[in-house]
Amino acid sequence: NELERAHAQLAREEKAARLREERRRRDAFVRSLKRARHRGSLRLRMPWRTFVERFLENDAAFVELSRNLSGSRARELYDDEQEEMELLAAEDRAAVEAAAAKAGFEIIANETTRDALMAAVRGKASLPARVTGETGGDEARDGEIDGAQPRRVDSKEEEEEEEERLRVACGDAVVAAKERARRAARRKERALDDFYHLLRSRRRDVPITPSSTWADVEPALAGERAWIKCVGQPASGGGGDDGPVEGKGGDDPSNVKEKPKETYRADAEAVFVKYVEKLRRREAQAREAMEDGEAMDEGVYDARDDEDVAVDVRRRRERDDLSDEVDGRGGKRERRR
Repeated sequence: NELERAHAQLAREEKAARLREERRRRDAFVRSLKRARHRGSLRLRMPWRTFVERFLENDAAFVELSRNLSGSRARELYDDEQEEMELLAAEDRAAVEAAAAKAGFEIIANETTRDALMAAVRGKASLPARVTGETGGDEARDGEIDGAQPRRVDSKEEEEEEEERLRVACGDAVVAAKERARRAARRKERALDDFYHLLRSRRRDVPITPSSTWADVEPALAGERAWIKCVGQPASGGGGDDGPVEGKGGDDPSNVKEKPKETYRADAEAVFVKYVEKLRRREAQAREAMEDGEAMDEGVYDARDDEDVAVDVRRRRERDDLSDEVDGRGGKRERRR
């Protein structure tokens, strides 16, 4: 038993020593990355393979780290550095967007160019201070990184760095506007597809006929989620929008009006009109084929056409994408740093 305990103790000590050494190698590699940022050789969004080929093939810290058996690998630590740089880039983008808004310049998706935005905010955008351009960090503020003296830059180099930061920030702001527009278009398409599906699924029990009007169907469908997403909540009495709630001050958080949710009433009304017109066409076609005295078959209204199939496919794809997004959520896995 004593011999087994001694072996177990020795194994624990060896493991602890190995983990300490691996931690030292990781820290050394992180310092090497920060030196690369400090020198400007590690740039925002530089591909990992490019960085390896240019700077790491003979880097001692990189070679040492490759000996580790556990903990973060070099690529993971590199990604962490890029994440920090992305946070700084996001601050620059926010400064550009704020300057554009203050100047009354609207960033329009798929219209505004990076150069146009740069011209609009140059001299107006106050980018957050950086000690050495895009890098910054506590190490740079302390005056050195792992023994390296602060990089000296002249005024021309500082201007070039500021111009590069402005270029990247304006490009990011243009891309962000496109992404917001893409998401908004997808939300709208999803809402209208759900609205169209609501009309089809409730056609019989509402009922929705070739002669139905918006006013006819609204009372029956106004409480449905798909209707609310497009049209908004049913109007309630009491004049709640006339002003602050009586007895509460203007600064009371519960008395602040919420920003109205995005709705698509005009588009939903157009979808409704188009759907009713489709019912009229189907009825007319069915009557032409009927013999005298034959009763109308209600099933003709519910026949699926290409539009119905396309809507169903999009709705199914949205559900699958949402399921994948929920399954893929979660924080970064824990790693030894």
